Amino acid sequence: MARYLVFAMEGAAARARLLEDMAPATCRLVWERLPLAGPCGHVMLGGTSCSLDIDPNAVAPEENAAGLIHPGDVMFIHYNARERHGHPEAESKIYWAYDRYCAPRTPGKMTPEYPNVFAEFTGDSRAFFEACRKTFLEGRRSLTITGAVE
Repeated sequence: MARYLVFAMEGAAARARLLEDMAPATCRLVWERLPLAGPCGHVMLGGTSCSLDIDPNAVAPEENAAGLIHPGDVMFIHYNARERHGHPEAESKIYWAYDRYCAPRTPGKMTPEYPNVFAEFTGDSRAFFEACRKTFLEGRRSLTITGAVE
């Protein structure tokens, strides 16, 4: 049975299948924290992607890390406290590419980032991706992430 993350924002929803064979520790870490909710915002330096901050104590080993991100990839990244200029606190986040121009960069360093790709959107995600696109000009929106098993 496959497990999915269900993203919901502004009346639009989309599903992402967990890549448990490629990123088992990251999938387990996120699944155990569901449901997740909070403000979803556009990533400042990463191009066409949005993110949700999660528990800053959430840490996964590097697995299925990628520098070339495809639309629909769902990623996890953790930053230790004080390792980035202007960011004294630890930070963990889930983020996803909603279009082809996603190139993750580490804030403060501007170096390429290699997040764990642990899920991928399936099916028709256009309405959800359009809601993500709006965060660029219109600001943060409320997001929930729940789980589904099929």
